[in-house]
Amino acid sequence: MIDNYGYDFVGWIGFLGKLNDMMLDVIGKIPVDNEELLIDAAQDIKKLESTIKDKSTHQDNWIVSKVVEGPRNEGVVNVELKPLDISSYCTACWLIRSQFYIFCFSNLFYYMQVF
Repeated sequence: MIDNYGYDFVGWIGFLGKLNDMMLDVIGKIPVDNEELLIDAAQDIKKLESTIKDKSTHQDNWIVSKVVEGPRNEGVVNVELKPLDISSYCTACWLIRSQFYIFCFSNLFYYMQVF
């Protein structure tokens, strides 16, 4: 069960840190002959660590929204962490058929805006 930190951004960052610690414990228990699972777990841990670092460094740029609890007191089943300013995550801009597209990427979100 995931505890409900409500709209407390620092609480959710703490949750992500605990999740990262748990994943580091689990990766040590994966059999070495299961190379594909080890690679996937290592990539997920790397993404999570990057996400935690980014969100911790730029706390004032993030908000918590859409905290959804399960129907039968199951704790939180969904939460969104959204950036207020996406400009630092934009990686490509180009003109296609007179439409200006901006693609923005992050570990936890994908955003596309058409102007």
